[in-house]
Amino acid sequence: EPGGELMIIHVDSQDRIWANAFSSTLIGETPIPFSINLIRLLANGEVDVNFNPPDLYHLLGSISPLGWVNDIVEMPDGTFILAGGFTSINGQERQCIAMIEDDGTVVDGVIGNIGPDEAVWGSVERTPVITNIRLLDDGKLLLGGSFSSFGGEDYHCLVRLQPQPVGTNNAVKKEGLRLFPNPASGSFAIQVPAIHAGLLEIEIFDLSGRLVHAKTNHPSDAAIEIEKLQAGVYVVKAQGAEGVYSGKLVVE
Repeated sequence: EPGGELMIIHVDSQDRIWANAFSSTLIGETPIPFSINLIRLLANGEVDVNFNPPDLYHLLGSISPLGWVNDIVEMPDGTFILAGGFTSINGQERQCIAMIEDDGTVVDGVIGNIGPDEAVWGSVERTPVITNIRLLDDGKLLLGGSFSSFGGEDYHCLVRLQPQPVGTNNAVKKEGLRLFPNPASGSFAIQVPAIHAGLLEIEIFDLSGRLVHAKTNHPSDAAIEIEKLQAGVYVVKAQGAEGVYSGKLVVE
């Protein structure tokens, strides 16, 4: 017999309720979902008509091609990051994670198509998914789920990800960005692995995600002037031909 289910995922800063709405039918004794919709309810329980639910699909080993959302993070700029089981959103390739505007529009150029690639342990193979996502104090995302590879690198079920704009071909780097002195005042220097040294694009963000300093073609061994930055904690991103590195800087 047909059935339905509503699974609450997130309650945002405006007390709006984000939920998966499932409809299913029985094939034999197995309930098969024929509809999974991400919906948003206003605080009074009415459907939010200003939200256009994205179309989610998952084509990596699930019994149904329908995608779903497991967790949501609200960003300081009012966007939302969805994480779950999907390989595309509104026809755009995404690996279980995507950023959307408040109205449901997919944000391009953030995170890209980086995500869980495989979930293989010995002879056991599962469908790669993200089950939980948290926004950390340094602006990074902490992702947990079922995966053994993430962004082409070996990560097992847990990874930290910088949600600033990166190209879709940039793999997640395990090597950290070294900043010194740290804490700093006036200026600081950076160090990336020697094989990746060269000209870099430098971006500095405050913890709200706002870009406060940027410089292109910066030599990896040159100092970065920060006299205009107020005291606080910042996220520094250095992007070169070989990938993207990030680190946390304390300005005194």
